[in-house]
Amino acid sequence: MLTINYGERYSPPCTLILGCFDGIHRGHETLVARAKERGLPVGLMLLGGKGETVLFTKEERLSIAEELGIDFCLIVNLDEVKDIPAETFLDGILSDFSVECFVSGEDFRFGAGAKGTPLLLSSKRETICCPLITENGEKISSSAVRLLIERGEIERANSLLYLPFFVMGKVEHGREVGRTYGFPTANIVYPKRKVPLGYGVYAVRVGQYRGIANYGARPTFGEEAPLLEVYLDGFSGDLYGQTVKVVFEKKIRDIRKFSSKEELKEQLERDLRTVR
Repeated sequence: MLTINYGERYSPPCTLILGCFDGIHRGHETLVARAKERGLPVGLMLLGGKGETVLFTKEERLSIAEELGIDFCLIVNLDEVKDIPAETFLDGILSDFSVECFVSGEDFRFGAGAKGTPLLLSSKRETICCPLITENGEKISSSAVRLLIERGEIERANSLLYLPFFVMGKVEHGREVGRTYGFPTANIVYPKRKVPLGYGVYAVRVGQYRGIANYGARPTFGEEAPLLEVYLDGFSGDLYGQTVKVVFEKKIRDIRKFSSKEELKEQLERDLRTVR
C-alpha cells in the first residue's frame, strides 16, 4: 500500500475518502465500502498532528487501512494545513490527484475555521456523502470509542471498531521479576500519544497466542509508572527488540496489590484459566 504526503502527486484516477480517521470504526467502514463501489483505486486521508491522544498511531492506522483493502493513504499534517482556506486546500488535492469521486461523512469539516463541508466537495467533484452511523441512538465516533478505552470497556469499544483495539509496540528488557514466579512477561512500549488504556488485567492475543496483559501500575512491587506487560500462554522464545501487535479482547479484573509473589501467582493462574 502506498503512502503519499500532502503536496505529493498521484496520477491514476481514484476515489478519495476524506476525514480525520484517528481511529477506524464501523462508520468509517461504511465509507470504504461505498468508495469501493466505484471500481477505482481507493485512497484514505489520515490526519496527524491534532495535538491530542489518538486511538491508533499512524503505523497502526496504516496497518488497518491495508486490511481494509485501501490502495493508498494520503498523509496530512494538521499543523501544515490548519490555516489554509477550505477551497485552497481542496484545490491543492485536486491538482495533485486525479480524483473522480470524493467520499465523506455528512459531518466532515475541513480547512481554516472548519468552513469546508461536503457541499463544497460536491461543487468540485462527484461526492458520496454518507449519513452518520448510530447505535442505540448515539453516533458512533472516535471520541466515543476513546472514552470507552480510557474506562477499560474493551468489549464495548471493540463492538464499535472495525478491528479490535490493539497496541503495536517494541518489546523491551524489564526487571524480569515475572520469571521468578513462573510468569515471564514481555514489556511493551506503549505509544506516547495513544489513548491511555484504563488500568487493569486484560485477555489478549498476539498472533496465534492467547494470554493476559497487565496495563498500569504494579503495586505488589511498589511501582506506580504505567507499563504494558504481556504473558503469552504456551509461548517460548525471545521477543526482545521485536515490534508486536497486542490485541485486547476483554478486561478480566482491576489491578490490586498482593501480599506476596505466591498470592500473585495464584491469581495469575486463575486469570489465565479465563482465557484458555
